[in-house]
Amino acid sequence: QLFLGQKDYQQCMVIKKLVSLKNYKLELKIVPTVRENNGLALSSRNTRLSAADKQIAVRISQGLFIIQKQIKPGKLDSLKLKIKKDLEENGLTIDYVEIADTLTLAPLELWDGKTSIVALIAAWVSDVRLIDSLVLS
Repeated sequence: QLFLGQKDYQQCMVIKKLVSLKNYKLELKIVPTVRENNGLALSSRNTRLSAADKQIAVRISQGLFIIQKQIKPGKLDSLKLKIKKDLEENGLTIDYVEIADTLTLAPLELWDGKTSIVALIAAWVSDVRLIDSLVLS
């Protein structure tokens, strides 16, 4: 068995596909993200963050939870832009704020309300790159 954390959602899906393509006799278990009390996803990279940086970094998970609450079928650009702007205004440098198909990881501009989706954020706090994800449906 191989246990992978859902925080690294894209990595999980790549490994899942590789296991399938290579017919490895391996049971892949994707486990929920473990979070600190404030919502920050646990990561070995967090040890490189100062206390002030951690207060900034928690905005990443807050952004994911806002997406979860506010997402609705239709165009997704304005919601992604809103979260990106909020993160930038609160001290993060954004690599991406994305909503993607859970199976293909294809970014979505339009959501039909039925397709299983995941919200994905990668951002820099000081010199530390953090990622987080949240399966939405």
